[in-house]
Amino acid sequence: MPHIRLEYTDNIPVVPSFDALFAKLHSILSEHGISIHNCKSKAIPLSSYYVADGIPDGTFVHLEVRLLGGRSEATKQAIGTCILDALKHGFSTSENHGIQITVEICDIEKPFYFKFPDNLK
Repeated sequence: MPHIRLEYTDNIPVVPSFDALFAKLHSILSEHGISIHNCKSKAIPLSSYYVADGIPDGTFVHLEVRLLGGRSEATKQAIGTCILDALKHGFSTSENHGIQITVEICDIEKPFYFKFPDNLK
C-alpha cells in the first residue's frame, strides 16, 4: 500500500524516466514514515482528454496517491508538497512549457480495502 497513479496527456513532448520518478516518489513517502513495502505505482498516458476550452496543445499531469487513512493533515500536506516539487522537476523542460501539474492525496478506509495476501501495514 500506497497506490500511486500518474495520468498524463500523451501530447507532452518530453516525459521523464518513470522508474527514476517512481523511485523518488517512493523515497518521499518513506521519508514521511510510510512503508513502501507494498507500494504500487503506475503511469497512464491519456489519449482522450479535453483541456480548458479545447486548446489542442493543452497538457497536464495528475498524480493521485492513495494511502490507508489515519495520517495527519500536516503529513499529507508535506507529502503533497514534496511530490509536486518532484513532478515539477521530473517534467521540467523548455518543451513542456504550459504543462499543468496536480497532486491529490486520498485516504482509503481500511475496512473497505481488500487485499490478498492479507498483510496490511
